[in-house]
Amino acid sequence: MCAIRSVRIIHDIIHRADYIFLSEFFRFMGVLVYEDILFDREIDKTSYEKNTKCSACVFIGERTLGAENKALLAPIVDEEEYEYLIKRLPEETLFFYDENAGAVSDLIKTGNCTLQKKCLEKIINDILYQISQKVERDQYHLDELIPFFVNNYLSIHSITMQYYSKTKNAVINDAKDAFIKAYKELSEFGGAERYMGAMRAHYMYALLWTKMKTNMACDYMEDVLYFSEEKMFEECRELIADFPGFSNAKVLMGLCYEPLKMRTNDTVNAFSVALDDIENECFASSVYYWIGKNFETDGRYPDEAKECYRRSNKRSVKFRSLFKLGVMARQEKKYGEAVDFFDTILNRLRAKDAIGYTDPLELEYLQKAYLQKCIIYYEKHRYDKVRENMGLATMAKEKIYENHFFDKLYTDRKEDFQELSKNRVNIERFKDLMIDAFDHS
Repeated sequence: MCAIRSVRIIHDIIHRADYIFLSEFFRFMGVLVYEDILFDREIDKTSYEKNTKCSACVFIGERTLGAENKALLAPIVDEEEYEYLIKRLPEETLFFYDENAGAVSDLIKTGNCTLQKKCLEKIINDILYQISQKVERDQYHLDELIPFFVNNYLSIHSITMQYYSKTKNAVINDAKDAFIKAYKELSEFGGAERYMGAMRAHYMYALLWTKMKTNMACDYMEDVLYFSEEKMFEECRELIADFPGFSNAKVLMGLCYEPLKMRTNDTVNAFSVALDDIENECFASSVYYWIGKNFETDGRYPDEAKECYRRSNKRSVKFRSLFKLGVMARQEKKYGEAVDFFDTILNRLRAKDAIGYTDPLELEYLQKAYLQKCIIYYEKHRYDKVRENMGLATMAKEKIYENHFFDKLYTDRKEDFQELSKNRVNIERFKDLMIDAFDHS
């Protein structure tokens, strides 16, 4: 069993860049992460989310709103409601920012590695202290993993690969180089024999995670895989055998198969082993999505793909599963059902969009949701609705340049990433396909 199995991280949207920093660190060492937003209504959470138990709960944000953040959040929450929500946080919640030092605004934006390491060390020690009755804290030296993560900027590289998957661009190559460098440094640090017990599990996972990320970057660039996949499978199997309760190691096995083509059954089987552990938790949402994507990519299992996306959405409602289900419903000419899926995406992103904190992938899905509605209304000859949604898609693309999140995450390189995002969705192509809808205007 690992020192820390899973963590629930609650954030206030405007500090979501620091959420990414913390959540990617936990993923780096094999901890399952449940993202929760302070303003999410309890009624909108799935039964799986409500029933998922985590080793610790962490909040990222201010305890009391300062003037600047009060103004930023004004479109979605007032000061009184914010204070009420803070008081409603679970009793055992740990705070990422040091209360005595005040809120550390935009930790990831500062690029201050010393401060980032200090904050990670504090929260890790706080979590271990909180669960000290269940574990022997002296066994764990999780702080020793922090420099490899921070110094190589793995949080930025990892999230960039999620936002810009399959992009043949220097940013993906930069990510690959960073993961290779981190792997080599970790390997030279002393090897598995340096650690005993659960700390060894976290260390071995970090090694495998950097290898998996490297191979995924190679796949995006259509390069030869850097690490031997068979060797990775062997190492994963050893890790799972040594630590049977290490659920995320089983998930990692499935992810190691991701860059391999036409090995659907192997990938699904690997992920299915992970589901034996987390079937009834919200963490299963991502696993079901990955299985569905493999079924869909294979092309022989459309019904199985749809069922997996449904199961993913049942465990945690995410826009990526909603989009897949919406496209499938549209293809089956279930137009009302399809529109409901796309509207759910738009509604769930409304709060972030209202304050300009949608991430690059969410901005992409906003555009694609409007464009899918264009296709539906075009097929129904509702040309007024086609023009309306085409206009909304165009507005969503323009928001790329107004979005605060690029500045928070990518700082002085934000314009490069805005350009990457601009080119991810070709709205004009859809407009050309539906030119007669505009002839009727």
